[in-house]
Amino acid sequence: MACSKVAKAQELIGGKIVYLECEDKTRLIDFYNSNGFVSFGHRTLDRDETKLFTGQYLVQMLKYLK
Repeated sequence: MACSKVAKAQELIGGKIVYLECEDKTRLIDFYNSNGFVSFGHRTLDRDETKLFTGQYLVQMLKYLK
């Protein structure tokens, strides 16, 4: 649903890439992979994020919109 909304915004303003960050949890990674996203890196949590997320980093993912 979110990618559908981004695709509509893309029609108005342009762009080809959707970027997201998520926790390093198998179910999340599998969900995003099955929806066309690929992992490309990690980002260490900022100090104010450490209480919001488990782990020490977020997985960075991209999807190319056609």
